[in-house]
Amino acid sequence: MKNHFLLALVVQNMVLATCSESNKNSIIQKNEADLLIDSLANTDLPKSDKIRSIRNAGFSYYYNGDIDSAHTMFTYTYLQDPTDIENMYAVALVNSIHGNYDQSLAHLNKIIHRDSIAKLSAYGSMAMIYSFRGEEEKARNLVDTMLKSNHDKIRREAYSIASVLSIKKDSIAQAIDFMKLRIPISKKLYTSSSPRLEHPYWDYHLIGNIYLTEHLPDSAAQYFDEGLALVDSKDNPKTISVIKDDYTYFRSMYLLQKGFYDDSYTYFKTDFKSNKNGYGGIWARILIEKNLPDSALTILNTYCRNGYYKKFLEGKVYLESGKFKKADTLFKEVLGFHQVGEWYWQHEYALICKEIRDIYLDAGKMGMGEKE
Repeated sequence: MKNHFLLALVVQNMVLATCSESNKNSIIQKNEADLLIDSLANTDLPKSDKIRSIRNAGFSYYYNGDIDSAHTMFTYTYLQDPTDIENMYAVALVNSIHGNYDQSLAHLNKIIHRDSIAKLSAYGSMAMIYSFRGEEEKARNLVDTMLKSNHDKIRREAYSIASVLSIKKDSIAQAIDFMKLRIPISKKLYTSSSPRLEHPYWDYHLIGNIYLTEHLPDSAAQYFDEGLALVDSKDNPKTISVIKDDYTYFRSMYLLQKGFYDDSYTYFKTDFKSNKNGYGGIWARILIEKNLPDSALTILNTYCRNGYYKKFLEGKVYLESGKFKKADTLFKEVLGFHQVGEWYWQHEYALICKEIRDIYLDAGKMGMGEKE
């Protein structure tokens, strides 16, 4: 839960830095989302750049779980240009999370029919909405249609969607197989100028994450190492930097699962400032394992942004400290957080839900009453 929205956070930091003192003082009257919109609207940037910056900040809020702020920003950008595919997609996301599935599907259908490959995540979002509504057959039919496409990009997207749907059914081996089928297409399509999340490393990353969720750190290491070996010095420097940051995150998780708690902390601490949300989550996990729930909550409240990832970790804290009702409430909130979006985030969210389902299956963990 780390790299993608960190990129968008840069937009927020830059915008806040441009606010005048008078704008900063007006925070009493306006929330941060409105302030960001106002400050950008008063710049000399071209209109298209203003809209893009506001929308990117909205995505940051969205993936951090601040849906109201995201809704404010996405509504603004959509009203500025309701024909823009990215604006339509953004509005579709917040409609979905508010349960307005029909409106969301209408926007996503418009996007796909206008340009079948302009916004590939529209397919995945549609499939997940069908799944949220219990229409699994429609979700599978959409994937089957995509797999018959002549476009490599559409078929690559189909395998990631199929993997997510498999995780939702707890069909873990099948989920891994679908991600393996995605790898050769990713390798074929990737160039040094491709967006950073299209690097084949991320396919290996997601297979590795599945193994981490299954508590098989050595199997996870195999795929993270294979993915890292694909990084080339000719790749975009920013792509290389993000991948190396992610690999540091993985090694810390690997050491944590192997029981080397102090080594896990030592491994990531030098990079902590660059990724406080991600490493804050590992730090909290370490403290949970060391039976220090109060310290874990302090770390979560200090370094982790609000959203389903933080709620999930808070639930684990309460679970380990015997406060089962609080844990149950938080876990159910996460399971009901029907967020759609980019394939990478769909995969990450599905794995967190899988981990919660495993917790519920662990006899005696739930329904035992509140212990204070």
